Amino acid sequence: MIVSIQNQSFSGSAYILWFFTVAFAAAIVILAIRQKRPVPEASRLLIASLISFLSWIAIMFLPNGALIHQGAYFSNIALIISAAWIVWGASRGMFWLSLGGNLLVSLLLYAPPPEKFTQETTYWVGAGVALLAFSAAARTGARAAELPYSSKSFK
Repeated sequence: MIVSIQNQSFSGSAYILWFFTVAFAAAIVILAIRQKRPVPEASRLLIASLISFLSWIAIMFLPNGALIHQGAYFSNIALIISAAWIVWGASRGMFWLSLGGNLLVSLLLYAPPPEKFTQETTYWVGAGVALLAFSAAARTGARAAELPYSSKSFK
């Protein structure tokens, strides 16, 4: 079952959003009730993602029309970011709940069991912790002027 979910998450765009799929639908309803529009940049990113999906669909039906490469991931990454951004604009609580659910599912599906930890796994865990630390710093609003070696400290 886990392998099936992993394969669907990799190749199925509806699956890649996981909890953000439901949150995105709810965000659209919330924004409609409040008569607000999503952030324009998030909307444009969502449209770019959908155009990219349609382009890939058209190309893939041509014989030898396309090869999968790094650029093919733009559509999925843009879809995730734009949906999360729109959810953030509608309800920050719903955003954090969806993000927490996605992190939990990711850990359950992709994290190796402790007996299979290697040095490479340790590097990935360290990178994840660094990303969380950076996210926490960004959330608290750390500014260059607050850092010890900002340009203001040399005046």
